[in-house]
Amino acid sequence: MENKRSILITGANGGLGRELLRVFAAAGFDIIATVRNLEIGFSDWCEELAGTAKNRIVIYEVDLVNAEEAQHKVRNILSEHPDLTDVINNAAVPYGATVLMTPFRDLRKVFEVNFFSAIAISQVFAKHLIRVKVGSITNITSISTSVTLPGMLAYGTSKAALEYATGVFAQELGNSHIKVRSVAIGLMETHMAKQMSAKSLEELGKQGVSRLIPPREVAAFVLSIVKSGEEESSCVYEYFGAT
Repeated sequence: MENKRSILITGANGGLGRELLRVFAAAGFDIIATVRNLEIGFSDWCEELAGTAKNRIVIYEVDLVNAEEAQHKVRNILSEHPDLTDVINNAAVPYGATVLMTPFRDLRKVFEVNFFSAIAISQVFAKHLIRVKVGSITNITSISTSVTLPGMLAYGTSKAALEYATGVFAQELGNSHIKVRSVAIGLMETHMAKQMSAKSLEELGKQGVSRLIPPREVAAFVLSIVKSGEEESSCVYEYFGAT
């Protein structure tokens, strides 16, 4: 019988985050969910989901605007839950502004959440997984890493940096039985898509991105990647929607 797996998912109360919780709970995973601010409605939703799936869902508040503090909190989470085998760095902040209208403080904040905190969490998680000799790290990135879009300086470059870092982690941890992947997602039906400029949406259309992807569809794809035990020729997956 396969050992039960336990996964940490950041940004768990967002559009994709909730769907990740839903599909991983249905697949039998115990879940550690992190959010910036815990709301009663989300806590009740998780309690109901855990009861339906008959799995454990534990919620922690982890503010990713300070990567060092986030790393410290995740280290404590791992001490409390040493059975954790997988992590999905899903949390991200959207940001849309032209190059000349992007204050440096905003650029730093976007990188702190979308890149530095993901790296900080991956570092402490990798050390844990090396000890247990099994597990995976999955980073959620974006189509904006491969398609240059106006108004996406902060968001696009932060996700591109995370995708590059995924490759470095994968190479350095390749002999440690740890799977490190990134999933570059097309345009989802989330509040992030609603904040994109008309010009960016037009550019995506030119690149063949013709429809919004339901978050549940993306979550199912991510689940298939995390559960896969196959050796990959590449650690980067792209998902622009089912054909």
